[in-house]
Amino acid sequence: MAEVIATRLAKSAKEGETAAIIANTAAKYANNLIMLAAIAVIATLAVTIYSLAKAYKADAIAAQKAAKAAEDTAKAANEAKTAADNLRSSINAYDSAVEKLNECTKGTEEWRDALKEVNAAAIEVLNNAGKLSADQINSLRNPDGSLNR
Repeated sequence: MAEVIATRLAKSAKEGETAAIIANTAAKYANNLIMLAAIAVIATLAVTIYSLAKAYKADAIAAQKAAKAAEDTAKAANEAKTAADNLRSSINAYDSAVEKLNECTKGTEEWRDALKEVNAAAIEVLNNAGKLSADQINSLRNPDGSLNR
């Protein structure tokens, strides 16, 4: 009977040793899983931060491009306004020169001087009109075809 008890105790000891090994292995796997979960969380955070930074940079670049486009548009609008103002001014000068010419007696020295002024004003109108596109010039026209002043 002592032999049976000894055998059973030895068997229990072996089973206990096996259970301890299994428990120890399970604990190692659990630690590894916790470590993997922590790594996965850190990796997820890193990817999220990288994505946010990339999106922010893309937005900043888009904002810079939009600001540049707005600046270019404002510059073009100012240039077109200046050209239109110059054209209006030269048309007014031409009209004044034509009125002066019409007041002169044809063939006189005063008439020749006035005609030179009309020709110079006409050249100025043509020079200023060349700075505007056809659409811009048409936008200066009244419904009857005359130019705005």
